[in-house]
Amino acid sequence: MNKILIWVVVALAGFTLLVVIIFIMLSYLQPATSGQEVKQQMILDNENLIKNMMSARQSEIDSLRKEISGYRMQLIQRSGTIDSLAQQVNFKDGLIVQYRKTVEGLNREVETANKRTIHIKELAKTYESMKVAEMSPILERVDDRTVIDLYNNISARNRKNVILALPANRAALITQKIAQTAGTQS
Repeated sequence: MNKILIWVVVALAGFTLLVVIIFIMLSYLQPATSGQEVKQQMILDNENLIKNMMSARQSEIDSLRKEISGYRMQLIQRSGTIDSLAQQVNFKDGLIVQYRKTVEGLNREVETANKRTIHIKELAKTYESMKVAEMSPILERVDDRTVIDLYNNISARNRKNVILALPANRAALITQKIAQTAGTQS
């Protein structure tokens, strides 16, 4: 047991000696600094850290400002494009309104022409049953277009009566008009 005790004392003495040697070496290697110097060094380190962080943040801010500026330019360009497209849409909407009015007018004209055609066909049936002497005083007072329409809607057998009911000069003019109309339809 004594041997163990001796070994423990020797080990403790060696450990103590080793701690003293390390302490002395540290004292020589690093000069002793006062608490004030440590605080100042920490403050300087903190200031440098803050400056570095602020510089990094400023770089990020500058980068973001450049991006925002780029987005603003894109927005301005796209706004111009949108305005141009809106003007085109408005112009084309106006054209559509005009075209609709034109189509409505043409539809009314077609409807009127269809009604006129129906009436002319009905009149043609009446004139087919009339004699030349009965038609003559009526056709003298009717315009050329109506005479031509009657002629075109009367049966081929009775068409000659329409021409015979007209004075010779007018019959010639209407015959020319009928021939021209037939020539344009071919």
